[in-house]
Amino acid sequence: MMRHAWKAAALLLAAVIALCAWRAVGTVRALARAPAAGERTGLGSAADRVLSLPRDHPLGRIALPGRAVVFAYSPDCAVCHANMANWIDIASHARASGMRLIAAAPVQTEDARRYWEPLGESVDVILSDTAMLARVLGVGGTPATLLVHDGVVRRVYDGALTPAARRQVMGFVARGVLPDS
Repeated sequence: MMRHAWKAAALLLAAVIALCAWRAVGTVRALARAPAAGERTGLGSAADRVLSLPRDHPLGRIALPGRAVVFAYSPDCAVCHANMANWIDIASHARASGMRLIAAAPVQTEDARRYWEPLGESVDVILSDTAMLARVLGVGGTPATLLVHDGVVRRVYDGALTPAARRQVMGFVARGVLPDS
């Protein structure tokens, strides 16, 4: 009986390893197809995309005057979870400067709201469908961190934030300084 349990455990472990390998290959392929090095490294790319939405649309809150940091995420995204430490640090500095923090999720579940519980009420969570987020924000995947000034997306950081990207976002939060293109 014990021998069968070990065989079952070994088969389960082999299946998990195969699944992880399959997902890793898919991730590598997606990264290889990324059009810019910034998308592969988490470094920012200039955007200058004007947001034109009615103010009563949920995503319209992003286009309000002033500065905002937008976190595009998915509650089941492993890279988003790894990036949460960066976002928590950014949020703590942004609260002190009065900057708006907005989290946009491409899902309509309460898991998406619970994801931000570590930050309490300081993050305005917007739930929208994937197509709308892609069209409005120009974000094709998660995680992404966007710097918005007066309704214009000035910089997009695709993927987990690198140390250099984190410093750039913190400069925007602290001083309103946009990184050089």
